[in-house]
Amino acid sequence: MRRQILVVLFFMFLVIGLSAGEEGALTVGTSVGVKPFIFKDEQGKIVGLAIDLAKAIVKSLDLKLKIKNFTEDSLIPALLTSMVDVVIGTYYPDEESLQVVDISLPYYDHSFVLVERSEEPYTLEGRFGVVTPVDYPLTEKAKEGLKDFSWEEFKDVERAFNDLQGKKIQGIFLPKPYLESFLSTHTEIKAIEDVFVGERYVVIVRKGDAKLLETVNKLLEDKEFIQSIYEKWELQSPQPTTETTTQ
Repeated sequence: MRRQILVVLFFMFLVIGLSAGEEGALTVGTSVGVKPFIFKDEQGKIVGLAIDLAKAIVKSLDLKLKIKNFTEDSLIPALLTSMVDVVIGTYYPDEESLQVVDISLPYYDHSFVLVERSEEPYTLEGRFGVVTPVDYPLTEKAKEGLKDFSWEEFKDVERAFNDLQGKKIQGIFLPKPYLESFLSTHTEIKAIEDVFVGERYVVIVRKGDAKLLETVNKLLEDKEFIQSIYEKWELQSPQPTTETTTQ
């Protein structure tokens, strides 16, 4: 039913073609409440890392910024009915929403991605390992995502890998920052990129809004810019700071 509603809203947008914001402005839809990403300061002003990202986007487009606050479940409908031009929230769209919107690279990613043995079709059945290095703890959001899995925690990624090879576990949820280097040295495993737990926050645009998406992704690929807003809001660097084999 949710998918049908989203599809109807998407086609309403195509037919009506409403303009979300005032001329010369980009209207950003968001949902206030998650520090340090989107919250209200002592003066009641909406601030946070995501708002700094929004400011950088409008600067790149030479537009003014207009912010509208919604409940989280109203953000995609607001985008599809052109109440807003873009959504910067603290969540990742579900599979149904992804049929009618496009998403940017993550602006924040504290996720654990599933890897399994390459020679076998992937499955979500069985027991899994979750690798949690000292600088990449298991968050409450990640634990919530693991509630339907049988799993055990590993501090040592090589011990988890040995158990995977020995078929003691079906797969490993591996910290996203370590994924690329780990796969390059362990060709006998594969990543199931769409299966992850934890936080992965993205910018959401209407399907086909290529110019806006390109602008956003260009900013997110600017490591100096990303590092600056992470440091401002006292967030850990998106890059790993320790070896994955640290006990």
